[in-house]
Amino acid sequence: MTAPPRAVLLRTPPSFMFQRTVLSHGWASLPPFRLERARWELERDGWTVREASAASVAVAGRTDGPAQAEVARCLNFDVDLTGFYEMCTRTPGRGEPDLAWVPLTGAGRLLRSPTVFEDLVKMVCTTNCSWSLTERMVSGLVDMGGDRFPTPAVIAEAGGAGLRDMSFGYRAEAVAAIATAVAEGRVEPEAWLDPDLPGAAIRDLIRALPGCGPYVADNVAKLCGHFDGLGLDSWVRAKLARLVGRRLSDRQIAWRYRRFGAWRGLAAWCEVTADWIVDGVAASEW
Repeated sequence: MTAPPRAVLLRTPPSFMFQRTVLSHGWASLPPFRLERARWELERDGWTVREASAASVAVAGRTDGPAQAEVARCLNFDVDLTGFYEMCTRTPGRGEPDLAWVPLTGAGRLLRSPTVFEDLVKMVCTTNCSWSLTERMVSGLVDMGGDRFPTPAVIAEAGGAGLRDMSFGYRAEAVAAIATAVAEGRVEPEAWLDPDLPGAAIRDLIRALPGCGPYVADNVAKLCGHFDGLGLDSWVRAKLARLVGRRLSDRQIAWRYRRFGAWRGLAAWCEVTADWIVDGVAASEW
């Protein structure tokens, strides 16, 4: 009888926290990701990853080179948060957030999909709708892909009509058009990972796509390593209002995070999701 393959250990970056990364935003609850909270294992596409030690994660199932590269990308190993952590340790001014807890807990690292294209489509699926509708749309796409996220060509073939049948509503034509442009090579989301490409240029490219306003552009840019966009939506605005005790205008929100400069979007996100993990216990809102 053949013994099951042993798990492969991957060294994690400094100040890495597995739970904080997995629960950094809603992707872990969207297929093809599957989060087993009882064992704290994240699964997708044949691999499973869990925390192994303070300095490593263990990958089981698919452990080949491509699988290891996917895990490293999804857990965002390559982002350097040193500059952000330094800003978090500075004493806040009046009306500014106190984020001294961020570097102490390894917060700020965002879970990503294996491809920018998947992140882009999923982000469009979060616009102007409930989270349950987002889950329904993404689940339909993964069913279309045979339990994997479908390629641009598969989504393009389904077209707007096929996506409307999957509860996409007004997003159907936009997602179909984006997928068609990517399948035909007219749009190349993976090129947005080029470190020499400024965040403003990435946001301009995204905003030129159908169905992609400032919210989508800012948040996809964050997943490409550019954190200056605030990525505001109704949930963030409402959460900030609860935190500060009054509703803030978008200009006031921008002022609140001004000292974080190129990191201001990440600072805002850390503040509004701080209570998703309390004393090491996951208490996320999704």
